[in-house]
Amino acid sequence: MHVSNKQPATRPSQSTSDRPSSALSAPGRPPSARAASGEPPERRRATNKAPAAAAIAAAAVPTLMTALDNLVMTFALPDIKRELGATVTQLQWFVNAYTLVVASALLPMAALGDRFGRRRIFSYGIAVFAAASAACALAPTPEALIVARAIQGAGGAAIVTLSLALLVDAVPRRLRELAIGVWGGVNGLGIAMGPLLGGAVVSGLHWSVVFWINVPIGALSLPLVPRFLPRAAAGSKGADWIGTILGIGFVFPLTWAVVEGPSRGWTDGLTIGGFAVAGTCLVLFLLWERSAKAPIIPLSLFANRRFSLVNAATVLFAAGVFGAIFFLSQFLQITLGYSAFEAGLRAGPWTLLPLFVSPASGGLVKRLGVRRVLVSGMFLQTVALAWFAVKVGADVPYGDCIAPMAVAGLGMGLSFAPLATGALQGVSADRRAVASGVNSTLRHLGVAIGIAACTAIFTAHGKYLPGQPFVDGIKPSLWLCAALLATATVCAERSDRAARR
Repeated sequence: MHVSNKQPATRPSQSTSDRPSSALSAPGRPPSARAASGEPPERRRATNKAPAAAAIAAAAVPTLMTALDNLVMTFALPDIKRELGATVTQLQWFVNAYTLVVASALLPMAALGDRFGRRRIFSYGIAVFAAASAACALAPTPEALIVARAIQGAGGAAIVTLSLALLVDAVPRRLRELAIGVWGGVNGLGIAMGPLLGGAVVSGLHWSVVFWINVPIGALSLPLVPRFLPRAAAGSKGADWIGTILGIGFVFPLTWAVVEGPSRGWTDGLTIGGFAVAGTCLVLFLLWERSAKAPIIPLSLFANRRFSLVNAATVLFAAGVFGAIFFLSQFLQITLGYSAFEAGLRAGPWTLLPLFVSPASGGLVKRLGVRRVLVSGMFLQTVALAWFAVKVGADVPYGDCIAPMAVAGLGMGLSFAPLATGALQGVSADRRAVASGVNSTLRHLGVAIGIAACTAIFTAHGKYLPGQPFVDGIKPSLWLCAALLATATVCAERSDRAARR
């Protein structure tokens, strides 16, 4: 009672459990010195109470589930079609229902995280993703699987958009680059495991394994989040529901039109309508966000040329890399004659190498800077794709493909973490979730755009037949991917110049 009387009336009482551990361990340290550290209270709590490795695991392991879903289902589609009696259109929606919801919900999930607490929404995302994965595995009909995949996408959006922001707040500044590198490595692991796991399913396991594997990962992740990740206070700003609706109105029809364009035709009425709706919503979104009191995306973020150029590089990187990987897996099977599992193994120089390179890239960023590492990674991928475009042929031996795939894998591993780091450089702590959400949204759009563009070029020049017809289609597609990566390299190089001005 006497203690409370000695406190200033303007300072609210604070329990011992709510105080930063730094204040408890050093009671003689003046508040001004603690404030001078420049770190928010939630980061100081995480830094002192949780080992950095545990915080990295808590933020990165859930992303393994979402990374797996990038490629794993593609290899399981034949088994699903036979068992559920799905049509070709339904096969497309097994993939697209997830992609569309993830791309559309990333920014709304970032806004919900800022409004109600990032850690809370992140935990909900993990639980929803794991539960929806179980529903996918147990789906009795194609329609049930499509609905479950859409719900899975909502959980995946919360994980993807908030994991990096939580990770940056959970580790001390001196370990940030390393932590982001490990985070990128886990994403690389998911991408690498996708072809292997999907191929294994096609070669003998039940297709539901590709979904059941997410359940134990989610169960392992959920208790780690509240223990090792910081609990940031929920924001007091009102929700920007109009901006959210307009944002979804832009991303959803744009992604839908890009994904469906190659099969429906780019002049199809629904395809053109999708682009028209997306363009209209984008204009209205920009007009609304300029005057909104609590915008879902502060447009001032794009006044930073570094932020704009890094995100441009992200779109081009995702389009070029995933467009090329999409056709590489088919080239190994259709032209070189390998089974799905054998193709997954032989894609290892490209898909497995980032698993080892991405964690090391964090240390390189700390020593050499974002620009040097990122530009090097982009340049290596450009060279690799051009090399592969020259080498690919109906009679090319697999041994001739190893070197360009290894160079591409090295470049991809050097690009993952620096892209994430560059997107958050110069962004204040209260805007990191939104900045990460913008970057993740653009990356997913890049994946859809890259695959759609490569598919359109492939079908215009070649056919899905063994030998030369397939080669005639993949060659110009790979040249397009190389051009996209070359442009991404220029954007990455100029982003550093913009930062120095």
